[in-house]
Amino acid sequence: MIGCWVPGYNGSRDLTGKTPPLTLESAATYATTKEGAGLKSTATTSGMHLAAPSAYTSWTSFSLFWRGRTLGTPPDFSAYIGVSYTDTDTSPFNVASLDSDSPATTLNLSWSSGATGNDINSGSLPAANNQFSFGGSFTVGGNAIAYLNGAQSSSTAFGASAPSSANSNLCLNGWVPVNTRNPNAICNIACAWNRALSAQEQLWLHLDPYCMLQSDVEAIALMQTVTVGGDTLSGSQLLIFM
Repeated sequence: MIGCWVPGYNGSRDLTGKTPPLTLESAATYATTKEGAGLKSTATTSGMHLAAPSAYTSWTSFSLFWRGRTLGTPPDFSAYIGVSYTDTDTSPFNVASLDSDSPATTLNLSWSSGATGNDINSGSLPAANNQFSFGGSFTVGGNAIAYLNGAQSSSTAFGASAPSSANSNLCLNGWVPVNTRNPNAICNIACAWNRALSAQEQLWLHLDPYCMLQSDVEAIALMQTVTVGGDTLSGSQLLIFM
């Protein structure tokens, strides 16, 4: 894990200590969901961002996870969490991102391969005032895989490279190149890894998104069989998150 934010409790600070504090944008506010406080982004410049450290732009595998409450339909191409290609609205747009599509009632996994922007439909945005989990993994030379509420929702070939620029930005609840693109949502937790999480790990994050905050243990054993979205985790499996 290279970054973990629980913005309703720790503001812009990364709990792993590996990523510098993000910049809190001027219209960002905080609000409460049934899972606690979170970053509320419903207006222009209402997210957090940072010039992307190298761990977010130079990788062969990468994963993202976001959980929170949708408040309604966001603007098209709004970022939940991701890394923009640069700081202007320029193709290929994103290094890797979880965002809304056009129309914004559809979720989207987007990334760059070579000079080309790519995306896949990741499922329908849940109805307003619902908690949901949104995840994705990206592997150069492998696949881009989207997850919605712990279940794989789509997958396609990633491509042969993952280019970035000197002006790439790490974006949470907003997209730096166009500051009106907020997700119209409250973020409770968001995380990033410089490896591809397995389908089992994405499912476990949905089932227990705050498990990593509950102890110093880096591995969690599942004590009973659980089936969600057609995926089954058995009681003998060990899930590694760090």
